[in-house]
Amino acid sequence: MINRIVVDIGNTRITCGVFVDGKIADLSHHLLSNTQKAAADISVDADSMHIDEIAICSVVPSVSRSLIEYLEVHHRKVFQITAESQTLISGTYDSLGVDRIANIAAARALYLKRESAIVIDCGTATTRAVTDAVCEALR
Repeated sequence: MINRIVVDIGNTRITCGVFVDGKIADLSHHLLSNTQKAAADISVDADSMHIDEIAICSVVPSVSRSLIEYLEVHHRKVFQITAESQTLISGTYDSLGVDRIANIAAARALYLKRESAIVIDCGTATTRAVTDAVCEALR
């Protein structure tokens, strides 16, 4: 199983989850103003926990660019989740945030074999997404 660090860059903070053997092993939060410290901590975690890859989902492009540049200089394999890189949802619109796409992907992976899902995300804005096995609807 691939060990990875997943990074969610929101409007106010950077949240990092370390997954080892498919289970969360560590969770950390950094203020958006501490991007360099977050990048350094991610790099240290990658070394100490034998991480294979780092996945980044961001609604703040300048911060994700800075974080990715730091990690790539330190020889980290980074995958950025974008509307273009995902293959789960088709017909997305330009202003659809990648955070909402990630929410739908998680809901589909966790629940769609059995039931529909409603995801409510209480971030800077409160959003909701509804998905089922037949169709996806984002509102």
